[in-house]
Amino acid sequence: KVPLLCNVVQQMEEAGLRVVRVSASLAGSAEASSRPELYIAPHASYDVGRMRLSCTVVVSEGTSSTMRIEGEEPKTYQAGNCFWFDESLTHEMDYVATGSGRLRATLYVDALHPGYYQGADSQEVHFFHTPLTHAWWRDVLVRGGMPWVQAGSGAPDVYHQPVQKHKKWVAVAIAGHSVNADLCESGDFGELFEKEAFGGVEGVQPWHQQHRALLMLSLYRRMVVLHQQGSTQPDLIYMLERTRKFTSQDLHELTNDVWLCLAYGCGGCKALEMFGLCIEDVQDFIRARLFSSMAVSIRITRHHLAEWWDLVELPNPPPCGYGLTFQEVQRRLVGKEARVNELLQQAIHR
Repeated sequence: KVPLLCNVVQQMEEAGLRVVRVSASLAGSAEASSRPELYIAPHASYDVGRMRLSCTVVVSEGTSSTMRIEGEEPKTYQAGNCFWFDESLTHEMDYVATGSGRLRATLYVDALHPGYYQGADSQEVHFFHTPLTHAWWRDVLVRGGMPWVQAGSGAPDVYHQPVQKHKKWVAVAIAGHSVNADLCESGDFGELFEKEAFGGVEGVQPWHQQHRALLMLSLYRRMVVLHQQGSTQPDLIYMLERTRKFTSQDLHELTNDVWLCLAYGCGGCKALEMFGLCIEDVQDFIRARLFSSMAVSIRITRHHLAEWWDLVELPNPPPCGYGLTFQEVQRRLVGKEARVNELLQQAIHR
């Protein structure tokens, strides 16, 4: 269910919430052999201003679990119900199981309190703990026995918090959840993936960066398949080794410049080598399959691919050794601007 969870988190962030972390909590187990009772003593988080959404997924029959929060009514864990609470407030929890099953599974979504960032890039946040609570005494001890420590000219309970940025991994996880990839196939322990998917790549727009991340997942998956199928076939071994050596330039050609790459052929786009499209003397029906395989990896449809061949006046599939120059592509697209724009828009929003 991770893709569904990632989708929910993305919807939360799109609605303006700043999600910090998602985790799960288990009390007891599905077996009756686990402890029938559990008590978590009063405690409070050091992270002030972080709200936690508690959503109970499973509660075994005969199991009761209750949270008591400083200054609030007790909250009972019930399957399918959610509630928010502030972890920095003192809270405790008890759990009692009397049935054959003894499991309580809860999903947690931690988010920054909206007061930190609504309406400004940096927000003043005022907070305090109720005197003599665990959180209050913790702050007293941290400050060397003083209830408050003056810092600069501002009051000690005023903090500035910058807006948290949207997390790129959420969008990538949702879009690429169906790709069973192994990032270790290229031998760099995922270093290039981390750089291209989550690092700041100069000149790359956010949409293109996500596209590059998904392309890389497809390439990693492709390596696994080629490794399984091509241990004794020279052409498949060649494609495997070439794919393992893919570079940032290959990613650029297959995302930002993918349509020109297709038109240039192997003479102007070396990334095509990964898909066996530069191997000589390959029959047309095999080349058609190779182009179809490439289309799946770069996330364009065969219909869009056929439309592009028609626009640049090349057969489908193009013959071995084909290749157009930039000037030839421009000349062949004269008067077809509307069709080109429609194709690009459809490909982007797919």
